[in-house]
Amino acid sequence: MHLSMRRRAHLSILFAVALGTAPLCAQVVVQNPSLPQEENLVYTESVGGDAWTVTQSLSLKTAKGDSWYEFRSSSPDSDVVMRLDPSTLFPRSSEVTSHSADSLIKRTTEILKMTPHPKANELIIGDFNSLPITLRGLPWGTFTSANLVFLGAGGRGYQFSPKLTVAGRESVSAGGKTYDCWKVQLGIGGFLGSLMGKSSYWFSADAPHFLVKSESPSGGPGSPLQRWELLSYNAR
Repeated sequence: MHLSMRRRAHLSILFAVALGTAPLCAQVVVQNPSLPQEENLVYTESVGGDAWTVTQSLSLKTAKGDSWYEFRSSSPDSDVVMRLDPSTLFPRSSEVTSHSADSLIKRTTEILKMTPHPKANELIIGDFNSLPITLRGLPWGTFTSANLVFLGAGGRGYQFSPKLTVAGRESVSAGGKTYDCWKVQLGIGGFLGSLMGKSSYWFSADAPHFLVKSESPSGGPGSPLQRWELLSYNAR
């Protein structure tokens, strides 16, 4: 699942503020939760009174002795293509094409080298678009919380950091079905965190822990919630 332009703008503000003032704090290990060879998911995304459809696919690819997961997501405002490590689900490369009334912008990213040194209770993240996929590989049942550190932060010390916390298990209805889910919340503490609000994600409690639902502020204080709800899931 990718993040829409609205949510990316909100999270960019949240993380820019957090990383500008916050210390990074055992390392959380993410592993492939037995993802199928191919998945197709359809979501409805809504903000206020507007709603639209987001289609996604995840498929295992093999070529020249290498393997990876190819993730694709398409919505009215953006198209995303990513290559993910098949074991850690960490992004190797991404291509994001953003559509708007006055522009068509393509941004490409390729990770050529990475030597992160996460501290205790830290989770290294590639980017906003890969975040919901990475979270599928959390050690559910034992994981409680982690400070998020984005690759490229350079190991600097910070006073506050975005924190991911398990809020428990809940029964969630989406697309006419009911799912047993793990609920996790993402936000920063203190007064700033109360202003920015938290993002909530519900992942299926059973593997492969696909995203069922999410809610997050679409902008600054007072902005309407941005919601995602799973309409259909198919795998083989």
